[in-house]
Amino acid sequence: MFNVNPLVILALSGWAGEFVILRKILVVTNLMFIVKLRTLRRPVFPFVRRFVSRKEKQRNNPPARAEKDNGTLVDNVVRLTLIAAAKVELEWFALEKSAFQTTPQHAAGILISIGTIKT
Repeated sequence: MFNVNPLVILALSGWAGEFVILRKILVVTNLMFIVKLRTLRRPVFPFVRRFVSRKEKQRNNPPARAEKDNGTLVDNVVRLTLIAAAKVELEWFALEKSAFQTTPQHAAGILISIGTIKT
């Protein structure tokens, strides 16, 4: 999904001297994780769903009917919007002067080290 090194997060939070940065990173990565869970095809927690028999599955989804892919476009738009918002948020706090002094190149390096989502 995305690569987040916990040591990078701890180093950034310790280096900046504020836990606000760590909290923002965790909020953004949790949003990304939730969006990724929504776009999965298989159920994430199958034990929560009730048992559905094979006959009931065939009755609800007959093989003769063509499969429709409802909501995929909306899910993709929501996912890409949240990814863009997360990157803007990361850039915002990386360039925030109250947190630490940095350059745009350094901020780009921070974003790369935190990780990106593979779409």
